[in-house]
Amino acid sequence: MAKKTPPVEYIPDGPIMSCLREPQLMFVRSEKSTFMTNRKMNEEMMKEWKKNIASMPICCGRYIK
Repeated sequence: MAKKTPPVEYIPDGPIMSCLREPQLMFVRSEKSTFMTNRKMNEEMMKEWKKNIASMPICCGRYIK
């Protein structure tokens, strides 16, 4: 059987707490993410497709090519 480890005690002036008080930095890229680029392209394609569909004649509830 494994031994039970004692609970961790955080000292207010200890190394962990002093490290947590420092500002947290985060890596940020300056370029756009591919998600936003692809989303914009998808929206433009959908607008164009809807515009083309609206101009097609409808017969019996189906689109005629």
